[in-house]
Amino acid sequence: MLCAYFDNKDVRIADLTDKDLIGIREFIKGGYRTKSNTTLSQNASSSYFNKVRITLNQAHDENIIKNNIVKKVKSISPADTTREFLVAEEIKKLVETECKYPIIKNAFLFSVYTGLRFSDIIKLKWKDIKYSEGNYSITYQQQKTSKLSKLYQYQKQL
Repeated sequence: MLCAYFDNKDVRIADLTDKDLIGIREFIKGGYRTKSNTTLSQNASSSYFNKVRITLNQAHDENIIKNNIVKKVKSISPADTTREFLVAEEIKKLVETECKYPIIKNAFLFSVYTGLRFSDIIKLKWKDIKYSEGNYSITYQQQKTSKLSKLYQYQKQL
């Protein structure tokens, strides 16, 4: 993306100014085109620009650049989002629906019932799943945040 902004010219990070950073921000917000020739969403723009800001902050901390230009340039605010959830009837329909690839269906339902992201499920190993006294637990490192997490599934006592 930065190569596109600078038209593939060699640019030293130490030579960047706050005006360059403003230009990068505006390019990310509306000028950058994805492989599918679309602009970035508000949240993708915010995320991309934050990565540039983090890099420049680190460059300043490591004395690669003299002035911390990031302080002078406002970030891109992410848009408010709403999360959609499946209701019980929809989940029941999914359970009852035939699927050409049962392993895909089972992985999806596992995600629905545990709340785990696909990126976390594909990294799970059998050793991550524990069973004790009628209850299951899953210990895993989140792909998105790198945090170690533990998920508990308690069985109802009749």
